[in-house]
Amino acid sequence: MTSDVLQEKTLSRILVIDDNPAIHADFRKVLENKEPDNALSDLSAELFGVPVSSPEIKPRFRLDAAQQGEEGLEKLKQALSDGSPFSLAFVDMRMPPGWDGLETIEHLWQVDPQLHVVICTAYADYSWSDVVERLGANDRWLVLKKPFDNAEVCQMASALVEKRRLSEKLRAHLGELEDRLDEGTIALKEREQRLRNILDTAPDGIITFDADGNIESVNNAACELFGFEVKEVLGNKVQALLHDQDACAAANVRDAFKLTESRKTASIELDSTRVNRSVFPAQWTVGHFRSSERQFFIAIVRDLTEHRQLQCNLAQAQKLESVGQLAAGIAHEINTPTQYVGDNVRFLRDSFEDLTLALDKLQSLHAACESTNYLPDLVKDIRKVLEDSDIEFILSEAPDTFSQTLDGINRVASIVQAMKEFSHPGDEEKKLVDIHAALTTSITVSRNEWKYVADVQTDFAADMPRIPCLIGKLNQVFLNLIVNAAHAIAEANGKQSKQKGTITIRTSYGDGWAQIDFTDTGTGIPAEIQDRIFDPFFTTKGVGKGTGQGLAIARSVVVDKHGGTIEVFTAQGRGTTFRIRLPVESADRRTRGMSV
Repeated sequence: MTSDVLQEKTLSRILVIDDNPAIHADFRKVLENKEPDNALSDLSAELFGVPVSSPEIKPRFRLDAAQQGEEGLEKLKQALSDGSPFSLAFVDMRMPPGWDGLETIEHLWQVDPQLHVVICTAYADYSWSDVVERLGANDRWLVLKKPFDNAEVCQMASALVEKRRLSEKLRAHLGELEDRLDEGTIALKEREQRLRNILDTAPDGIITFDADGNIESVNNAACELFGFEVKEVLGNKVQALLHDQDACAAANVRDAFKLTESRKTASIELDSTRVNRSVFPAQWTVGHFRSSERQFFIAIVRDLTEHRQLQCNLAQAQKLESVGQLAAGIAHEINTPTQYVGDNVRFLRDSFEDLTLALDKLQSLHAACESTNYLPDLVKDIRKVLEDSDIEFILSEAPDTFSQTLDGINRVASIVQAMKEFSHPGDEEKKLVDIHAALTTSITVSRNEWKYVADVQTDFAADMPRIPCLIGKLNQVFLNLIVNAAHAIAEANGKQSKQKGTITIRTSYGDGWAQIDFTDTGTGIPAEIQDRIFDPFFTTKGVGKGTGQGLAIARSVVVDKHGGTIEVFTAQGRGTTFRIRLPVESADRRTRGMSV
């Protein structure tokens, strides 16, 4: 490619649309500057005898001409298609029989909205307001009156072409800035998304709020912990999540979480409230920071329910272990005297039977001697002894006395055995056990709680199989339900101490499940607290009578450790039934790796 061709391709392109070919020639003469100045050459020849050799003036623009608006539009489209668009168009106003100048410009701008246009006219075809109304008040068009001045044309073309060049350069620069801004925005969004992912995978609830307590963000764990949706909580007060009276009564957020100027972070345990109004203990670790002159707080919230339950379970296990050790020692001490007392009573019973036989013979001998008046003095002494000892009463009452004494000793032995079985800590491995024997043991151990207020009735299913379970933990559940039933009946009895209620323990088996019902004739459970009875630390009993852990532990043992269910059916004033269902697998799966 020659330098001339290369130069031509780099020239700014101008489109001239005019129905007069002479106008095209004038524009080429003014803007392309390809011909030397003939007047200057003639003057040089006249003065010096030789014509001046004018250097060739390099063209500044590359012109294209069109006779009508439609032709100009096609050339504009072709230029855009070739990647060499026009920088400027000179458009005549009158071009019969086709489009006039304004219509032509409107079509040109539909194809290239950035094209600069000079309207060339010698007549007042349209008023200024008409032109403005058609083309708009903008900087993309100018008016050039015919006949035009060459310098004005050159100046106008140079200025508008440079303006187009600078505009395109500015747009390119703005495009680069937008691209960089888009890249930065994408990177920022990616970092924000990574941060959001980190927050949403955190196991603890994370909540941010301002100095007035207005919640601004929460993570997934916080939504799950409190039971709300994100859109439900944003903008609400963080104090609405608190149940602790001291925190709720605080004058501001800092006081609620015990933050001071010198204490930037605080960790405090507060009773908190879920959407369903259930209360749970939580640890709030709160810090604060400033951003754009605003103060913000960030709280990490951890549910302490399981932690406290584990503490209570540990304390209960330690207590049971101590009780078990004590019970084992007491049982050993009681067993020894009980055993020899029982042996001695049996000896006395057997001996008395022998004495009874001998006494019968003696009475027969006494009767024979008395009838024959043989040894009358001895006979008289024997009669007196028999009458004074009330031998007939002893003979009639002694067998029952021995029987009752042995029953009592057997009762003591069974109670001691029940204490040993109940208080034994048990293994952490499930074993196949007789659930009816476990229930009987619990009934025996708890007898002192119910014997004065209720009668216990049992209805045990004959087809109940042995159940895989942690019997030590289930014994705790059974004992707790029986004691609760006794307390409910005592409350229902009130001051009528002679009136007794009934505790019924019924079992059934079917569809692979063992079912155990504990039914009492007590006061029932009020409707407003029925959904809270399994919550840890919730109790309606007075101070010193309940910790609020019994039913929470029962639910944990039955549901979490055995995969079963525990339900409550109650009617206030008529009584309550707690229903436990435990899964019973097939023998093949049940006994595999399991002790019996």
